Amino acid sequence: MTYADLTSAPILEEFDRRAEDVVYNGLGLRAIFRFAGVEDVSNRSGSTSASKGTLKVLKTDVPDPAYSDTAVINSETWKVMNKLPGGGMHTFKLAIERARGRVM
Repeated sequence: MTYADLTSAPILEEFDRRAEDVVYNGLGLRAIFRFAGVEDVSNRSGSTSASKGTLKVLKTDVPDPAYSDTAVINSETWKVMNKLPGGGMHTFKLAIERARGRVM
């Protein structure tokens, strides 16, 4: 057993404990979602709000993530805004923009 095996085992156990079912680009997988809040945004087309969150997925499940990938979490479709640095997992910043009570 290598050092990497010893250190990754507790991380994977924690991932398994906290993960929930999501759909990422049409593929069902397990991920850790964290809601970060709602931000009011005003632009030329009017007032909007953006729900923000983060999503952690195993790199083996999503080997080549891209901007604008989507994740369906609790029946809401979130858009990947960017990828944060990480080890054996990808961590993404997500957002949903809403205008006049609708998802854009």
